[in-house]
Amino acid sequence: MRNVVEKARKTPIAEEPDVLVCGGGTAGIVAALAAAREGVKTLLVEQFSSLGGTETLAQTTPMMRNEIDGNDLIRGLHAEIQEMLVEMGSGKSAKEARYFDPVLLRIIFDRLCIKYGVKLLLNTYIVGAIVEKKVLKGVFVENKSGRSAILTKVTVDATGDADVASFAGVPF
Repeated sequence: MRNVVEKARKTPIAEEPDVLVCGGGTAGIVAALAAAREGVKTLLVEQFSSLGGTETLAQTTPMMRNEIDGNDLIRGLHAEIQEMLVEMGSGKSAKEARYFDPVLLRIIFDRLCIKYGVKLLLNTYIVGAIVEKKVLKGVFVENKSGRSAILTKVTVDATGDADVASFAGVPF
């Protein structure tokens, strides 16, 4: 059987980020933003044409409360997202912003990716894993540019269906 990493080397290498996040839904976007905020070269690959998954594309609202004994536990990126929603007219407070306009949230995710330097590959499918000696080295993707490889140090599988884990042959 031909070595998968050799196959990847013969496939055009599109990107070599430090962190690759596969899936741009709620978990993926936050993972990518968190990595990029730390100054790490981050690439997010999403199969659809915009970010946000069920929150934006399926228009699943509201954002659920996160509190204990009436104390709001929203911090960090989530608080920043809620503040931006308020600034863009989705409620007068963070509490009201839980009932958000999915289109505004898509815009916010795009703006945050620009702000923190997350590179995006939209309309791109994960079609295989690059594994060498039981270590995930990257993924194969396909989009309008054709098939290419992404080699990375760290991969986050936020696909929702564990696509990367499945392609890598690990239990999930």
